[in-house]
Amino acid sequence: MTTPARPRAALRHLAACATALALTGCFTIEQGFRYDYDGRVYRADGVTPVKDADVRVLQPDRHKLDKNPRTQTDNKGRYAGTLQTHKGWQYTEGLGAGATAKAPHPPTLDHVVVQVQEKNGKWTGYKLPLPPDAQSESRAGVRKLRIPDLLIPTTQPAPSTRPTP
Repeated sequence: MTTPARPRAALRHLAACATALALTGCFTIEQGFRYDYDGRVYRADGVTPVKDADVRVLQPDRHKLDKNPRTQTDNKGRYAGTLQTHKGWQYTEGLGAGATAKAPHPPTLDHVVVQVQEKNGKWTGYKLPLPPDAQSESRAGVRKLRIPDLLIPTTQPAPSTRPTP
């Protein structure tokens, strides 16, 4: 008695899948850290909020943006968003290891770079120090940052070039 072709093909397919899984081995998964932040932007007087300005927060000592969308200030000058790094921690996973590693707490930051763009203006960057008490709250993979208030200097009008009488 011969075995029908269909079960033989299924056995060959199963053997090929088993061989592929055996050759796969371990692989490394790399993820970045996430920082949830909030802050406020004021004019130089420290009282007048900057309304509807675009704000983005950059990772310290990085010249390119990570996965950081820009946010906008509200009527009170407040903004909130997320700074996410490309790299930060990694773990190795192999066959049969279905559980993922628990994310470590993100490291504290000495400072951040806050870029602000008012309507029809250009981006201006400010390097702000972060005290330890402004980033003490942390859970697995995410650290909360309270960015100090940012005071935007007022722009002075260009001096007149007309001669004075």
